[in-house]
Amino acid sequence: MPTRAEPRQFLYRDLIDSILWLRLTGRICKDHGTSVREAERIMDATLGFLKLCGDHPDEAFTPSGKIDIGWHAFLLYTTNYTVFFHQVARRFIHHEPNDDPSAQITARDVTSTVAFMQDHGIKFDPEMWAVPPPESAVSPPAVSAFRSDGLTRRDWGGCQTCWGS
Repeated sequence: MPTRAEPRQFLYRDLIDSILWLRLTGRICKDHGTSVREAERIMDATLGFLKLCGDHPDEAFTPSGKIDIGWHAFLLYTTNYTVFFHQVARRFIHHEPNDDPSAQITARDVTSTVAFMQDHGIKFDPEMWAVPPPESAVSPPAVSAFRSDGLTRRDWGGCQTCWGS
């Protein structure tokens, strides 16, 4: 049986201090127009994803679109980001989008990442990992492993690196 978090319960918020939490969630609100509650859920899920990556160094995972929003926010705070990885993940985790259509994708897609968490009893907020159905006419094709969650270029406000050119 999958281990899922209650939607209002924070699972990973305590991995960072309260001031950084406020800065990151504030950045998400500002940059993406989310509510504070949505930004908190995004950041909590992002911290869980990054901990997952740190706890399983021999695996490669893909975040959902919402979690990638949190990851991008965290990347802006490079000093805090580096400290987090030394303390929590015990190694630095690079954000490496696959925007080369000829490259072999070795990371699990979003669905496989969720299955891994379920199989290993890792708690997560299922709404932050939801995979919307893909649109029939996505142009150009989403070639990045980070866009395997079905979001289209129109839906996604993230950086071009995650989409490819």
